[in-house]
Amino acid sequence: MAASDLSDLNSKLRGLLEEAFERGRREGAQEMRDHILRAATAPVDVPSVRQAPRVSAPTQAARAQRGILPGLVGQLLSESPGLSGSEVERRVAAMNQGVAGRSASNELRRGLRLGIYRQDVHKHWFLAGSTGEETAGAATNDHPAAA
Repeated sequence: MAASDLSDLNSKLRGLLEEAFERGRREGAQEMRDHILRAATAPVDVPSVRQAPRVSAPTQAARAQRGILPGLVGQLLSESPGLSGSEVERRVAAMNQGVAGRSASNELRRGLRLGIYRQDVHKHWFLAGSTGEETAGAATNDHPAAA
């Protein structure tokens, strides 16, 4: 076969392929339009949706008055010295609904650092100036054991 024959064959094939491609594009476009139009006119079966009941936001407990916590913890430890930290948390929260128990623990740690409260070896809390119900000779934060 000569080069000119190959060139003619190549151009004929190219023409046939371009024609087939264009025909496929037109048919595909028409099919797509038909599908869209059928979908647009088809009845839509939407299940009924009922609205969820409106739920109000949970009410937030009233916060305690600023600066009340040292007085509550001091009052509690003067009336009941030697309480554990968790017991102080529980009782302070019961004394004032606006006070979180964890805030009482924070107050105990702050007061320990400032010398307002002290803790014995059994982790019981006392006012710093009280003698409390400590074991005789036990080490405290005020009087550490001799090294």
